[in-house]
Amino acid sequence: MRHRQDRTRRAGRTSATAALAVLLGVLSAATCLAADPPREKVIEKGGARLYPVSKRVEIDGKFCLQEGPIELFACAKGGKEYESVISLDVNPEMLHFCLLMMRLKPGKPGTGPRFQGDPDRRPTGSPVTVKVKWRVGKVEEVHRAEDLCWNAIDKRTMLRTPWVFVGSKIHKDPDTGKKIYWANVEKSIITVYWDPFAVLDLPLALGANDEAYVVTKQLVPKRGTPCTVILEPAPPLKVKPTKNAAGGTIFHVDVTKGGRTLINNVEPEDAGKALEKTAKQAPKDSCRVTVDHGAPPQAIAGAFAAIDAAGIQIESVQMERVRADVTDAITVAVDKSGIGVRGKTLSDDEAKVVIQSLVKPPRRSGVEVKVAKGASLKSVVRAVRACQGAKGAVVRIVWFATGPPAKQGK
Repeated sequence: MRHRQDRTRRAGRTSATAALAVLLGVLSAATCLAADPPREKVIEKGGARLYPVSKRVEIDGKFCLQEGPIELFACAKGGKEYESVISLDVNPEMLHFCLLMMRLKPGKPGTGPRFQGDPDRRPTGSPVTVKVKWRVGKVEEVHRAEDLCWNAIDKRTMLRTPWVFVGSKIHKDPDTGKKIYWANVEKSIITVYWDPFAVLDLPLALGANDEAYVVTKQLVPKRGTPCTVILEPAPPLKVKPTKNAAGGTIFHVDVTKGGRTLINNVEPEDAGKALEKTAKQAPKDSCRVTVDHGAPPQAIAGAFAAIDAAGIQIESVQMERVRADVTDAITVAVDKSGIGVRGKTLSDDEAKVVIQSLVKPPRRSGVEVKVAKGASLKSVVRAVRACQGAKGAVVRIVWFATGPPAKQGK
């Protein structure tokens, strides 16, 4: 009897152990299923792989430039590989389709550059983050596209920014008369030099300068290295307002090469009235002025005159894209006594005659306006207007480092 009971107990323990093992197996399988969801369906179009759930597009390619100036970050195979960091195996029009599938919107018609380097119209469209991954041995590298582009002017990598989906243009083929997605012809995918025919373009101001960017040779691998470019929707482009020491907002006044005055990247109908309105509503606000190299003196003077009339504090003034090869610019000094050239204080008419006679025609010449502490903005306006008609015009504005010009009573 005792032996029969022992056998019964052992059989019961064995059955319980087996049941526990089965239960653990089921739980383990359920955990694996939870950790490994069904694989996402990938849509492939012309070399672009669209992941509709995770919202990204991947394109394979290779590095085609290890150093030197660039106008594109990426071109399609057979495009301008001699000035692109990466060459991609993709059909540009199919890439456009994939970006639309992610609910990204191309720039509106009539916006964006009208031609390469158009200084007055920045690219528009939905923002897109661009990343690149490649392998070095067994190590996988992943970098933002900006890190692979070196700002040759500021001596640093490109500022972190999304690109924008400009969406190229539809043009009629002069030979066949058929309408063509022009990026298929130009093969421009992602550009750093503003281009109306690219799929993606750079929203930064330096995109209007074809000499601004070169390859970051310290980071880019050797030519021919396979890579994958990853495109993902980015948050909307928003500039957080910066506060000055007085608690007011710092805003930006830009004078473009085309002679336009932009305030916070928007062109008002009347810059003077817009600045005056800002000054009345927020008297503690201040501004930072950026002048494009090649901007007409009259436009520069007009912007300074509007700032002066509004009574807004200037925090800084800088020239954008200053040419380093300008070696023989004459200096027009602006100080408390007025404007002067070569140590002589001159009237406006005298200054204009002297400036035009001294500036030489070659490309390396021009005028350097040097503003001293205590100079009035009215004198700065007079000095810049005196440069009108001079060859090379204003090539540098050297602003004092100790504070803004003294305000004069109205």
